[in-house]
Amino acid sequence: MAIMDKREFDNHIKSGKPINSVLLFGACDYLADYYADLLLQGAGDGADIMKAYFDEYSFETAKNFLSQNSLFGDKLCLIIKTDKKIPKQEAKELILASNKNDAIFIYRYLGDMSGRDEEYFKSFDQKLHAFHIRFFNPSSSREGAVYLEESAARQNIQIDKDALIELVELKSLDLQEAAKELEKLSMLGTKITVQDIKKYVDGSSDEATEKLFDDILAKKEFFGQLSHILEKGELDETRVILYFEGYIYEMLLFLLYSKAYGEVDSIKITGRKLPDFVVRQKASKAVKLNIKHYAKILDILSKADLKLKSSNVGDKNAILINALMKIQSNL
Repeated sequence: MAIMDKREFDNHIKSGKPINSVLLFGACDYLADYYADLLLQGAGDGADIMKAYFDEYSFETAKNFLSQNSLFGDKLCLIIKTDKKIPKQEAKELILASNKNDAIFIYRYLGDMSGRDEEYFKSFDQKLHAFHIRFFNPSSSREGAVYLEESAARQNIQIDKDALIELVELKSLDLQEAAKELEKLSMLGTKITVQDIKKYVDGSSDEATEKLFDDILAKKEFFGQLSHILEKGELDETRVILYFEGYIYEMLLFLLYSKAYGEVDSIKITGRKLPDFVVRQKASKAVKLNIKHYAKILDILSKADLKLKSSNVGDKNAILINALMKIQSNL
């Protein structure tokens, strides 16, 4: 069963045909979250919504919720958000319960799937009004601006098309960060222009490189982001490797400190006081890899660094991409 793309899903929504279950996943978290919110809003203001994020998910609780009668006849909506795959049989039963009770089951998987998951996809049978949609990162600022334009229209935010393109460009095609900036800019109370973007939006490259590294470690598609960073000229292939090494070393320090002391202290780990939410984010990322992963990643980066600095270096871009793909294949 073929994976549905954004355009096909848009057409299905516009047709007004029923939707009872959806699996939303892929490289672009912004679009997957956007459509999850869109479906929830479409259920109506009085919808009975149950949210189960990460370890909150319980199959029995979820199934009982979808199987119950709504007290006031409103639509039942279950949204599960997790980075772990729901067992195939459990997903099947939730899909059947949702279809039988005309409810909405939204499975927001924080990761990517491929053709190897064909058997899993078969559970999302369109005869049961169930769909699986894969979202890709935009390949250009113009494409990203089109996606943001939809969000701006829903929020009644007036903004020039050129301003949207400039915003996505500054945020290195990171739609989540661009959307946050768009929300802040809406407080201006006037139509947003390119001049407003240049005046109020920070185009820091640190944000973009960290997002790139996170996507690589999450085994997501990263070529568009990498090309964009290199094209801007602030970093070359060697500096990307060096920055990635520093990023991995810091993650490893967070992991080792938490294992040794059962807590994390940003001052002792990094030498500076970080906001609590940043510390939590870094600690959460650090424990997703084990020591063997860290050793392998650092070995790959070290070898790539040596190749890039050798006197007879060939295609630097090819060396960099090969190293990053090798990291993903070892995770």
